[in-house]
Amino acid sequence: MKLLIIDDHQIVREGISNLAKREGLDVVGEASNKEEAIALIAATSPDVITVDLSLPDGSGLEIVKFARKNDQKMGIVVISILDDDSNLIACMNAGASGFVSKTSTLDDILAAIQSAVRSPLSFTSKGLVRAVNSKVYTGTLTSRELEIIAKLPSGLSGEELAKELFITESTLKTHLSSIYRKLQVRNRTGAVSEAKRRGLIVA
Repeated sequence: MKLLIIDDHQIVREGISNLAKREGLDVVGEASNKEEAIALIAATSPDVITVDLSLPDGSGLEIVKFARKNDQKMGIVVISILDDDSNLIACMNAGASGFVSKTSTLDDILAAIQSAVRSPLSFTSKGLVRAVNSKVYTGTLTSRELEIIAKLPSGLSGEELAKELFITESTLKTHLSSIYRKLQVRNRTGAVSEAKRRGLIVA
């Protein structure tokens, strides 16, 4: 079973690599940033990858989306210290097979890797039930709100955006207020940032 490790901290890569080799996995490569990771995924065709969310040249979510788009059978395990509810949901939506906190035991990390190989399209995480039931996610966005969120990065003014959506500015403001509340942000910039983090907008 071929494993590719993606993390910007060498000590973390070494720890996962030693664990994997001890269990008989073939570590086909290590990457410290998004660019290296994407190149190695294409070059080595791993059976499973481990990905950190925080990388120097981008988000690990972008790697998750790239890997899942290119290979439906690849196991994708996110291993990150950023284990809040919104990140768990974003990883699930992006196509990850599982999420493990960096504070987890080596046995938990190994179990997540093995589970990802067995069921690459079934997301597993100890915090999943908590995340789904949390206020971060239970404020379900409507289809109209998702449509508005998708257009926010365009930079259109409120008036222009309202015209494009065939609604009044007043109605748009009402929708935006609801979006900000559900995403727990204060403005459009915050909404775009949070939506990208949750995988609602593809960066």
